[in-house]
Formats: sequence, C-alpha cells, structure tokens
Amino acid sequence: MTIFNGLLKFYAYVFHLAVSTFLIGLAILATTGHEALHLEMLPFNQERLVSRVSMMALVGFICIFLALVRIFEIVFPLWSLGLLVLMVWGFFFTPYSFHGAIGLKGALFLVLATLLALYGSLMVLMPQRRNRW
Repeated sequence: MTIFNGLLKFYAYVFHLAVSTFLIGLAILATTGHEALHLEMLPFNQERLVSRVSMMALVGFICIFLALVRIFEIVFPLWSLGLLVLMVWGFFFTPYSFHGAIGLKGALFLVLATLLALYGSLMVLMPQRRNRW
C-alpha cells in the first residue's frame, strides 16, 4: 500500500468517526434539549428523526469498528456510499434550501469530503502487502 492510499484510508476512518460522533451528539442534544431537531435534508419524519439519527450514528460506529478489526470490511464502503447518496439526495434533490452562497459552498464541500472518504474507504478492500523476511 502506498503512503497516499494509507492516508486516504486514515482520512476515511477519521471522517466517518467525526460524522458518527456528530450524529450521536445531535441525537443527545435533541433528546436532552427542549428544541425539536430540524434536519430537512434527511428523509425521516419529525417524530422518528432522533431515533433514526441515533441509529445512523450507531451503524457508522459499527461499520468503522468492523473495518478496523478486519472482520467484515465490505460494510465500511457500503456505509460510506450510503452516506454520500443520502447527502447528495438530501441537499440537492429535496426541497431543502440553502441560506445564500455560503450554505451551498458548505454543502458542496461536505459532499466532496464524503466523496473523498468513499474513495478512502475503498482502500480497506485492497489486499495488504506482507513483508517477506
């Protein structure tokens, strides 16, 4: 594995760990707070939004763990692809509206970062070279 592929793989792990941590943080804040969670870009109804966001975070953590310990590596790229599809669909193919050009640039940056993480997650499936001593 080249250094570039290793860095992409590391980036994918860190990115998805950050996304899963962010999602579980949102779910905790929505559960303990007095305000309702409003994420119009997600395809979930308001009553089940907190539980679905919690489940997404849990699935993300499980996929990262399974890929790290090399038990079931295929779930990590599938999780990454699902997250990318959810972001692209939610930001650009729903009635969700951006607050000016800065909101659009932020969404595009997030989608590009997720696309790069998808490519890095595919590096998990590459066979590892073994040293022959």
